[in-house]
Amino acid sequence: MSAKLGIAVTTINRPQMLLKIIEAIERFTATDYTLIVCDDGSSPENLLVLSQHNIPLISGDNRGVAWNKNRGIYYLMECMDCDVVILIDDDVMPKEVGWEAGWIEAAIKFGHVNYAFDDMVAENPPHSCSSDVPGLTTKLSGQCIAFSRFSWMYVGYFDPRFGRFGHEHTEYTNRFLKMGFGGIILNDNGNKKNFYFVYRGKIKILDSTSNGSTDEIAKNQVIYDSINRESDDNSLFRLPWTDKEQQKSFLNEIFNKLSGSSFNRYRNVGPIYNEFKPEDYVAINPDVGRSTLSPWEHFFEFGLKEKRSF
Repeated sequence: MSAKLGIAVTTINRPQMLLKIIEAIERFTATDYTLIVCDDGSSPENLLVLSQHNIPLISGDNRGVAWNKNRGIYYLMECMDCDVVILIDDDVMPKEVGWEAGWIEAAIKFGHVNYAFDDMVAENPPHSCSSDVPGLTTKLSGQCIAFSRFSWMYVGYFDPRFGRFGHEHTEYTNRFLKMGFGGIILNDNGNKKNFYFVYRGKIKILDSTSNGSTDEIAKNQVIYDSINRESDDNSLFRLPWTDKEQQKSFLNEIFNKLSGSSFNRYRNVGPIYNEFKPEDYVAINPDVGRSTLSPWEHFFEFGLKEKRSF
């Protein structure tokens, strides 16, 4: 049985480049896949371009890289039940038919893998950095990564405490590493050093201007240092929100996408967190009262898919 593949492309205000990426994905991807584009606050004019091309899209206010990546992860893992997710930026273009096969193989075999740039390949004679024998490097790039559902269940999402830009990919990969996926931790007399698995892939990185800034990187550096000081005894799993208000905002973005989708299995759900009342759900669905689950747990696990009234 082949793995169910999900591809998430993150973007902001680069519709023409994004259209080229989408075209390449459609042309070169040989595996059946679910595609979602995650937009982090593009202008109305740019969003109009995307809507005119019927691109599957989750969009919201500008919240930064971590939040935007989490939009795609949540949709592909929680809503579409994918086995492998490939996360790419809007300047990453597939260049050969079947480009995704190696990413799927590496994700399933190692749990998590990052893209190998030329300097990383040069570190790894005989310079293969293949999906079967990935390269090892202390450096990282987050422009293309892949991971399996099995490994994702241990670490969850990008840490939502990160702001606009910087260090979120390193922190995310480090959590995979601590759980035994995507690399090796060298422990030399108590001095630990992370080596990450990287894969050459069959993609190319297009010339583009970064949306980040040195100020944003510095702010996220402070957050990164703070997270690193936390005890490893704490769970490494992250939710895509830190509080109730973030939870509501995040899920509203997801359900706004689902409410307009032709392949939506949650049709006409509405703004759940504003309207769902447990007592009403039990009154409308008496069998729920006999369940061992709470009304909300029952609705989330079963009622949503069964399109039950609430």
